[in-house]
Amino acid sequence: MPPPITRSKKSRITSAPAPPDREPELPETLDGQKSKLPPELLRNIVEEVALSVSDAKSRNHALYTLMLTSRDLHPEARRLLYRDVTFVNKTRVAGRISDALHAGAAKYVHSLRVENFDIDRGRRGRSAKTFFYHLPLNRMDGLQSLVLWGPWTRDASEIADFLISTIPVNNLLKFHAVVPISNAILRFLQQQNKIQFLSLHCFDNSLTTSLRSHQLMPNLKRLSLPYILNDVSFQELVEERPITVFHLGSVYDLPTYWTTFAPRLHALDVSNYISIIRDHEIGAFIETLSTTAVNLRLFACFQVTYFPGF
Repeated sequence: MPPPITRSKKSRITSAPAPPDREPELPETLDGQKSKLPPELLRNIVEEVALSVSDAKSRNHALYTLMLTSRDLHPEARRLLYRDVTFVNKTRVAGRISDALHAGAAKYVHSLRVENFDIDRGRRGRSAKTFFYHLPLNRMDGLQSLVLWGPWTRDASEIADFLISTIPVNNLLKFHAVVPISNAILRFLQQQNKIQFLSLHCFDNSLTTSLRSHQLMPNLKRLSLPYILNDVSFQELVEERPITVFHLGSVYDLPTYWTTFAPRLHALDVSNYISIIRDHEIGAFIETLSTTAVNLRLFACFQVTYFPGF
């Protein structure tokens, strides 16, 4: 009789079967169903639609249509629609844009252009949402460009205080406003050290803040100033920063401190202004420009009007 078979008391080690590969997560549509297309493809489709339309108004209309008619394309169309926003202050359309931004679209904004800008905060009520000051700037974590188009504003303290309290620190790469470079505006600019393109109106005569600080806009590369009324402040600003592109409104006073920054310039644009220059001044300016701005690649000249013998 064969000996009985005894089982080992050691537990047998068995390898568990490998779990099946998980299917990639697909975005949900508006009704909770899974989309059949990967998010990368949906993003490319919407990007191509946006790139195929050159006119901004028509492009926004196409994106808005996609957002309403296609559940799959809705998220990407919404992201692109609110990436570059033009807000016309105190209009009915401004109210609808404001509602959308407060409803969550503010996180998509990279560029904000405000037209008809002024410092009027408006009254409380339904019309308040049509004012710039009602926009949720504090939620625009991706905001890189802020353009405020409107009439000349001499006192920028209220604007500066509002921007300081609402725009996230070190977000902006571009800032434009028709205001002077004042102590108030400099307090705001001190919080935006990533700025590369700055466009302001002139220097405030009461400016007391020094512009020599290396922590003030250390990455500034493009500067636009229609009016240069303070030579000392302008010299401090241009000497301490890697500015290579100038948009200026006058060239009369430049030769007095031109050589300190002229070799850095790649482009000089004074084409938006009309100057009346005496005959001998044209030759002197061109000679100064050609012998000092040795790295200049683009010179957009103003319209010159002169009278022989004047």
